[in-house]
Amino acid sequence: MSESDNGGVSEPDWVNPANDRKTPYSDEEIDRFVDDFILGLGYVRTIC
Repeated sequence: MSESDNGGVSEPDWVNPANDRKTPYSDEEIDRFVDDFILGLGYVRTIC
């Protein structure tokens, strides 16, 4: 639906499927998971 179809009013962001998250995790949680994973790789490397 274009803006001209609904009287010039744009759709809210939550309606746009491009804004859907593919993960239930927040950006902060993903950053923590990645940081901990990287730290874990260093730990495994020192053991081997």
